[in-house]
Amino acid sequence: MPLASARWTDWIAGLGHDTYAYPRWITEQQLRCRCDVTLSPPLRNVTCFDPQLVDWRKSVSRAQSLDWCTAKAWLLEHMPEFDLHFLPNSVTVNATSMLDDVIAFSLMADRAAPWSASVPLATKLTYLLPYAGYRESRQNHRPLFFAKFFALVANATSVGEALGRLIAPNLFVDWAAHVWPSSPRQPSSAYRMAWSSSTAPPVVSPFDFVAYGYGSCSAWATFVTYVARAVGVPARQVGTPCWNSVYGGVDYRGRAADNPNVSLCWGGGSRGAGHGGRFLNNHNWVEVFLPEGDGRGGGGGGGGGGG
Repeated sequence: MPLASARWTDWIAGLGHDTYAYPRWITEQQLRCRCDVTLSPPLRNVTCFDPQLVDWRKSVSRAQSLDWCTAKAWLLEHMPEFDLHFLPNSVTVNATSMLDDVIAFSLMADRAAPWSASVPLATKLTYLLPYAGYRESRQNHRPLFFAKFFALVANATSVGEALGRLIAPNLFVDWAAHVWPSSPRQPSSAYRMAWSSSTAPPVVSPFDFVAYGYGSCSAWATFVTYVARAVGVPARQVGTPCWNSVYGGVDYRGRAADNPNVSLCWGGGSRGAGHGGRFLNNHNWVEVFLPEGDGRGGGGGGGGGGG
């Protein structure tokens, strides 16, 4: 069962300083778990023990909440191979990399969120744990997103209500307005992120979005997805290479079987606009898992056209 929502602030006491450590209930799970990965491309063998052999496939049929070793086994099996060799550093000295932070802060969100029992474990593994969606630069955003934004949803009683508190209105775009008790800075309303189409260089990763201060639908879909996951709302980026619209005098509507213009998007876009003389009429947005009976929800992602 989730702990009282006020307890989550204890788990991030000292975050942002070199004295920060995971709460004991997480560290105990971390120390019990041992995993080995053997690569023989294209095969990958992952074995985890806690102290018995952990099989995440069996766990989804008998468990509801996340635990460290199940989460780690799933991530090690599904993460891109190049991420097995390097990920950014952790926010705590008692971890090895960002991978540990992904697990630790996913467990915090899962335990603190009042709606967590309504989300199946299989959904949590697939739509809460992943730390990347594209080939964007790897950034350790989850600890910061949990610390900055969980307060917005801490008293929500459902996935839909939590999502509504994030995106209606878009409170998360006030980047400097959200801090946590041990943050070294004070809240400010002086910095808001905005939407801008067809960004160059492509602004996709969440910290790039914050640094530039703007992003297209791809950046928005990525940012909203990662914020949602960080606070315990299962989400994913989705998109289409060809938005169902008329743009620049070209009709992209309908199916590829009925309209040859639709196939232009798959082949690099139409000529006459955009970088390299081609225009990609793509669009990206967010999909959120809503448990049965939870009718509130929605998606974000900005406008179409070169996102």
